[in-house]
Amino acid sequence: NENQKNIEEYLKTQKRFKHLFQVGNEDVLKSIQEGVDRKWEELLKKVE
Repeated sequence: NENQKNIEEYLKTQKRFKHLFQVGNEDVLKSIQEGVDRKWEELLKKVE
């Protein structure tokens, strides 16, 4: 979806998530993004 944003864009705007952008946390960000993508797809199916 062209309107869908990467979760990193959202998290970077909030200092409380700064630790997620440290070296070694790439898997954490990937996992969060996958969860958001999965939930987004579930919601889209409900409105079809």
